[in-house]
Amino acid sequence: MSFMQRLILWYTTALLAFGALNAVAAPTGKQTVTFDGERYHLAYTNENGTLEEYLPAGQTLENWTKMIALRHHGDVDQPAAAVRNMAAHIKATYPGAGVDHMVKQDGSEALIDFFIWTNEQPIVAEFNVFRFRKLPGVRGLVSYQFAYRNVGSLSDEYAEAFKKNRTRWIGLMTKTTYPAPPGTPR
Repeated sequence: MSFMQRLILWYTTALLAFGALNAVAAPTGKQTVTFDGERYHLAYTNENGTLEEYLPAGQTLENWTKMIALRHHGDVDQPAAAVRNMAAHIKATYPGAGVDHMVKQDGSEALIDFFIWTNEQPIVAEFNVFRFRKLPGVRGLVSYQFAYRNVGSLSDEYAEAFKKNRTRWIGLMTKTTYPAPPGTPR
């Protein structure tokens, strides 16, 4: 199975495992979001509105380097459990993956970051940060994702950008707040 097939399988499995495809929510209605000073435009909303993916101008779902995703996970209510489950799934799917996670002291939020890659052609390298939040009065969790991807080669430019920005991106994700989808059950 190619890396891209494994990645698609991983995302699909992760969404199912964390309840995102079974949740009921509507799109946020926002056409743009901002992360790290860059504007991202709505590129995809799934059928039941539980997943929205945003890309920088000029990028497509087939060819992107940065992405923000917003999700509602109606069947999961503990951020710590969500990141533990995701970490176990990533390590099982990509045994060499670097995975780190942290949980806010009060348990209301958790964050996981990981780096996955393949040596298959085309080479794909992807860094992800997910922040899971338990919002007051909301059933389930909301998550925010930032992904930084390179396809074709593991270039020095990508590696340098990753090394330079990883800690900052994680810090920004701990502070970034996007709205919960308006249809999120309360």
